[in-house]
Amino acid sequence: SRLGRQPDIMKDTELIQNGVRQLRDELPNLVTEKMTEDIRQMKNNAISDGLPEDLADEISLIPALSSSSDIIRIANSLSEDILTSAKVYFKVGEYFQIDWLRNKARFMPAEDKWSAEAKDGLIEQLHSCQAGITTKVMKDIKSNQKKKSSSTNKADIDQAFDQWTDGN
Repeated sequence: SRLGRQPDIMKDTELIQNGVRQLRDELPNLVTEKMTEDIRQMKNNAISDGLPEDLADEISLIPALSSSSDIIRIANSLSEDILTSAKVYFKVGEYFQIDWLRNKARFMPAEDKWSAEAKDGLIEQLHSCQAGITTKVMKDIKSNQKKKSSSTNKADIDQAFDQWTDGN
């Protein structure tokens, strides 16, 4: 199981629903500036195509929310706050240009079933890579905070991430 225990459909479904809801409500405060601009542009394009604003808003969040299960899993495996995990996850994606790589992979031509499967596998590997780096960064930040006898909060996660990238 991805949660490190035997699956419990009722418990896991509730956990994921609550996590996605929490991420969706706080997403504007969690994503990077570039992602904010991408979301705004996608929303404006949808409105220009004739969609109502509330539907355009929901659709524009889908790409960022597609990582919800990884973010929720990371938060639970580290006993960490989902919103902190999301903030680090999105920072990792931008800093290491994983978002850019994933976007380029999506537009790779796939002329047959095997090419399409290879492309999907590459995109999944990039998600896994981002999740793995996020887990490493969060463990290191948490360990560093313990040494300093302080706790990580949303206000200093940007500074902690910058310190991690400088040191690594």
